[in-house]
Amino acid sequence: MNLLFSFEDRLTGTPDGKIYTITSFDNSYFEEYLETFDKVTILARVKNENYPPPESKIVNKNDNIKFIKIPYYIGPYQYLKNYILIKKTLNYAISTHNRDAVIMRVGSPIADILKPLLLRLKHPYGLIVAGDQMTVFSHGVFNNQFSFFYHL
Repeated sequence: MNLLFSFEDRLTGTPDGKIYTITSFDNSYFEEYLETFDKVTILARVKNENYPPPESKIVNKNDNIKFIKIPYYIGPYQYLKNYILIKKTLNYAISTHNRDAVIMRVGSPIADILKPLLLRLKHPYGLIVAGDQMTVFSHGVFNNQFSFFYHL
């Protein structure tokens, strides 16, 4: 059984095909899914660089952890600029890859595009709801001209 896993993390890819993270979502996180699935294909933003970031950890040590690289973006402007290409990539992922199961980490702009595509195909999916909005949007976390709206 194969898993397609939508993931909002920003990763770094190197010319040798390795993918790196500076977060806790490294190889060990995804290897847990290999206890249930034969292969895990991760949909994530990957920025190509010659070298991994300092203190980063490898994500795809295992040959059964693969990637479909989503165009790299940071912030809403770059997201909107790349929206059509992101949607094409996600459409490609669900139409051409053997995906017995789909899991999306939400809230996520990537999952927001992927979900309607899966619904159109009537393909079931699972969600991982992560994060605590009370912590993320607590006073002092965002200090910009729109901070007031986060606290309404």
